[in-house]
Order: sequence, then C-alpha cells, then structure tokens
Amino acid sequence: MSSSITTIKIPEVLKKGFSFDEAIMLSQMCKRAYAIFPESFGSIDGRDILDSYNATYKHEDWVLVCPLRDFVRGIRGMILKRKDSHHYAIAFRGTVATQQGVIDITNFLSDFNSTLVNYGNLGDLVDQRIKAIQGIQEDYESVEQEILMFFKVLALGKIEPQDWEVLRRQDLEFEQRVATAVSLAAAGGIIFGTEFQAAISDLITQFIKDFESNPLKELGYFKGKAGDQFANIINFDAVANRLQSIETPTFIIDRQNQTIIGRPLKHINVYVGGHSQGAAIADFCALSVKRYLNGFPQTSHRLKSYKIGGIKVGNKAFANYANKTIGLDYSYRVENTLDVGLNMPFTPPFPLDILSKNGLRIGDFYLAEFHHIGTQHTVTGEGSQGLNLDFGGSLRLFGGVPFPHGFDTYIQLLEEQREGIRNLLRPLQGIISEILYEMLAEQQEGIVQAIQRYTTNVDEDISREISNVQETLERQS
Repeated sequence: MSSSITTIKIPEVLKKGFSFDEAIMLSQMCKRAYAIFPESFGSIDGRDILDSYNATYKHEDWVLVCPLRDFVRGIRGMILKRKDSHHYAIAFRGTVATQQGVIDITNFLSDFNSTLVNYGNLGDLVDQRIKAIQGIQEDYESVEQEILMFFKVLALGKIEPQDWEVLRRQDLEFEQRVATAVSLAAAGGIIFGTEFQAAISDLITQFIKDFESNPLKELGYFKGKAGDQFANIINFDAVANRLQSIETPTFIIDRQNQTIIGRPLKHINVYVGGHSQGAAIADFCALSVKRYLNGFPQTSHRLKSYKIGGIKVGNKAFANYANKTIGLDYSYRVENTLDVGLNMPFTPPFPLDILSKNGLRIGDFYLAEFHHIGTQHTVTGEGSQGLNLDFGGSLRLFGGVPFPHGFDTYIQLLEEQREGIRNLLRPLQGIISEILYEMLAEQQEGIVQAIQRYTTNVDEDISREISNVQETLERQS
C-alpha cells in the first residue's frame, strides 16, 4: 500500500543525497497531477483544480497553491506548499495521459520535437555547444513565467510595478497572462495574507465571467483584445483600492511607488519532480528555478529534483552545465531498467553517429547524441499500472497490467526497494546499538574525568581572579 504524503518525513533544510521518502513523495505528487486535471484543463483561473485537490487531501501536510497549465501545449503541473513551513514542491505529469486514464503512446511520439537548439540565450552567452531538446524546452517555457513570478514574490517579499507590466507582455497568450496573475496571487497570499490573494482572485474571476459572457468572443474578436483588457483590470490600483480598508500587519501599500511590500522569506526549500515527459520538463524547471533563485542572495535556498522515468533532455554540454548548476547530490533520475522509454530520443546507430556529429534527421525524427541529467538511481520490475493503455488503432488494454514506464510501477518499485533495505538493516540495528553502547561505555569514564578536570581548572581560575581583585581593593583602601 502506498504511503501517504503526510507520513513521509522531510528535513527542515533539504540535504544532499538520495532519499527514498523524497523520491516516493514526488512520485505520488506526479501521480496526483494525472488524477486532478480533467481533459479540458478545468477553468481558466484553475480555481476548480485548486479547490478539488485541497478538498480531497485536506487532512495532509501539503496543499496545492498554484496549478500550472498550458492550454496549447498540453502541460499540466502544480506547485504545492507544506502547511507549516516554507517547503515547496513543483510536480509535472507527463503529457501522454488523456481523459479516463488513457496513456496514448502514439500522440506522444508524433508531437515530440527532439531537434537540438540553443538553451535559451545561454548558448550565445556562455557556450554555444550547450544544446537542449527544442520540444521540451518550449514545453517548459510555456509555464516558466508563472513559476518564476511565484518565487520572485517569495524571495523579494514585494510586488513591483514591473510585475504588473508582465501581464501586458505581448508574447504571452491570454491564458498565460491569467496564469501569471494566479501565481502572483498565490505567492502574494503566502507573503501578504489571504486578503491579498482573495482581492486578485476576485478580479480575475469577474473578468473571466465578463469574457465568457461576451457574444463576440466566439467570433474571435474579443479573444485578441482580452489580454490588454485583462491587464487593465488586474493592476496595482485595482488591488490597492480593494485592500485599502483592510488593517493588516502583513503588508504595506506604497502608492507613490506602486509597490506592495511584505516580509521576504529567509530560506526556501524547493522540490522539483516529474514523470515521463513531465520528468524532462522538471529538468528544465529545476535548472531555471535554481538559476533564478541564485539571483536573490538575500534569500537562501535549497533545491532538489527527482525525475521519474524521464527521457533525455539535451546534449552532453547541456547535461554537464545542468549537473554543475544544480549539483549531482541534489539531482536524481529514477530509472526502471525495463523501461524502454528512457532511451528516447534516440542516438544515431553506428556508423551514422560518427558521420552526424550535429544530429541526423530521418523523416519526422531527429537523432543525435542525447544525454540525461542528474545522478541515476535504478529500480527493476514490470510492475502494475492502474491506467488503461492506448497504442493506437484497435489495440487497447484495460485494468492493471505490467507497464515498466507507469508511475504506479515506479512508486511500487521504490517502496519495495526501500522496504528491502530496511529489512536488510533490521537485524543489524541491535548489534549496532550494542557496539555503540559499548564504545560509549568505554569512553564514559574518560569523558567524565575530562569534564571534571575542566571544571576544576575553571574553578581555580575564578578563585585566582577573585583573590587578585580583593588584593587590589585592599591596596587601594
């Protein structure tokens, strides 16, 4: 039986090294990302997703604070927060699953663009050899703005004029602007209090109602202008006017500088995880958030990632850069040795690999020397996946079937491996305890004598100082 996320203990400050508990926790969060999102993505502002998750798991330590979605590219994920601490988790589900729990392998292969391109502007600034897979990079970039906005507000403890201007960016789709406002509200709710989050959420809800009730939106007329109108409504003045009558010590409204100021966080713990293609997106997310938080020295942070059954994400130079930036002790990829999906995308076969150093295109497929990110942790087993599997055409399997790539399989194998290690160590616990007890017993007398000698020396020093002071006072009198 799978462990509840609540029962999994995590350190107060994230530590280096692989942890079964952390890997299982992130795996389960990814599984929930599959379950919580309907095929339609839910409402534009994601409030139905938020309410559904937190109602379902209301007795647990983690709450969903910000859903992550891109309606065009089919990305789904979520940012969660631990209730009593500043531990955050970003979990991505793969894009291969559809409604009613169907895994569609054919759609994933046909939509996947594995061409190697420069990693953002880093290739031009640092090393032009750093190449990343175009399709996965674009997947992450579709939700990057809202993720970075969330952590910026946490790190700075304030919202500045340029943050409101992001909602006017012409390169963002209307839904992306809404998502950015939602993430701004979520982070603001943590820093400034629930009144702030409610104020922005109400403005977003009201605008969406007006948008959906406008008859011209079906003709595409209102759609193109929605982004500008949205930015005009969700702005500093509108939020400040709603908050001006609220007395709260959690934030200050600076109308002159159009800034809302709170108290920044001193330390942030961030987990990043994903399954399947979501694991590849998690690779880009972990690297992006790590680089971003490095730019806020006033807020210390620890970031750790666990990718479950992930595909390759870039060339060797990109993998080396990511491993150095995140740290191999903080980046792990859990791989089932029976999972053939780990080989994607594919490397050109010999001797074509020698003749095509920059990659090779065969039809719709791009072959190159691709690499994984992070330290490998292996499990082995066919497992049993609870979803239905759709391979296209008439081949469709239902119920629990062996599926080495499935998230249920990975959770099962990790739990079995953890329990196996515990069983292996259990007979040694008594022996180890006896050995430690004997070692302490042998040292006990020496420790006591050392303490006594130290105490005696201190007493003698104090007595000597008192005598000196008394002699000085007697001479002066």
